[in-house]
Order: sequence, then C-alpha cells, then structure tokens
Amino acid sequence: MENNKAEDKSIVSIQLPDVVYSVTDESVKQLAKKYKNVPDASTEDGMELIKEGLRELVPLRTGVEKARKLLKADSLEYGRKVDAEAKRITSELVTIEKPFADAKKVEDDKAEKERQAEINREQIRMEALEARLGQLKAFTEGLMGAPATAIQERLKSLESFPMEGFEEYHE
Repeated sequence: MENNKAEDKSIVSIQLPDVVYSVTDESVKQLAKKYKNVPDASTEDGMELIKEGLRELVPLRTGVEKARKLLKADSLEYGRKVDAEAKRITSELVTIEKPFADAKKVEDDKAEKERQAEINREQIRMEALEARLGQLKAFTEGLMGAPATAIQERLKSLESFPMEGFEEYHE
C-alpha cells in the first residue's frame, strides 16, 4: 500500500468569484459625504431632510441584505451538499478502515499487556532481591564488637545463603 503524503489528492480547490453589490465603495463614500451632517430634527425643514435621507439610505441597506441572502443561499446549499458527500465517503472509508484499526488494536493491546506483565515480573524480581538483601543485612546485625568466633560462625552460615539473582550486582 503506497502512502504519498506529499500529494494528497483528497483536497479540492475552488476559485469563487468576487462578491459585488450594486452599492459600491465609491457610492458609499458619496453617501457618507452627502449625509455627513445630520439636520436638526426639531425644525420642519430638518425633519424633511432626515426623511429624505432615510428614504434613500434604508432601501440601499435592506437591498444589500436581501442580495446577501440571495447570493449566499446557493453557497449554503452547496455547503450542505459538500458536507453530505464528505460524510457519505467518510462512512464508507471508515467501514473499510475499521477492521484494520481493530486488528492493530488487538496487537497493540497484546503488546501493552506483555509490557505490563514484564514490568510486573521485574518488580516482583526486584522485591524478592530486596528481601534477600534484607536477609543479608540481618547477618551483619549485632556483629559489631562481637567476638571473632561469633563472626566466624555467622560467616560460615552465610556460605549456605543462595546467591543466585545477585549476578547483576557483581563488579
């Protein structure tokens, strides 16, 4: 099975057109200049100018919003189709992939179980060695200042002490 990550053919690139509304940046600048000063609404003339401004501005704003919704509708539908197709393909791939992943997991679990068993065996071995080291230490207890004959007897009894397992500590 060839695995070439440098060339992933599952990625698709789409070039979308620029978004263009009937209200241009230039027309917005002209409107900002035209309506830079808000008239005094407390006067009859001022109120009329405000109403005229709103009659021009509100339809432009709501028109942009309506156009946005229309332009975006196809994109949203396309996005749903993209998601549905990806989900369908992914589901089929998972169906093929799952037995491989399951087989790998079985072996990984076995290896982990064996690794843990080895750790446990080593721990038990080390505990046994430590216990035997404790026994060796006990041979020396009470010998400080003891008569030579007592020390010789203790050393003689040490000859029967099993030394297997201590090889790794031998210099």
